[in-house]
Amino acid sequence: MRMFNQTGLFRIMVEATSPAAVPAALEQVRAVLTARHDDDEDFTLITQDAMLKTFSAVIDALDRRPRRHRRASRSRRLGSAS
Repeated sequence: MRMFNQTGLFRIMVEATSPAAVPAALEQVRAVLTARHDDDEDFTLITQDAMLKTFSAVIDALDRRPRRHRRASRSRRLGSAS
């Protein structure tokens, strides 16, 4: 691959025509990439929904910290000594 003087790609983004078309689009992308990778599925496909669920889980975990920890973290971010 000559683009950007790289030997491969780190990420590609694909857009389905509608939310209902996502499963079919995933299978089409998987088929093309697998064929181009000599039948080796050495890549990961991540949907927007999966990313949003992960981000939500992280935010929920941070929100469940005890209040004293949240205040201490906020104070450190604001540069407060207390």
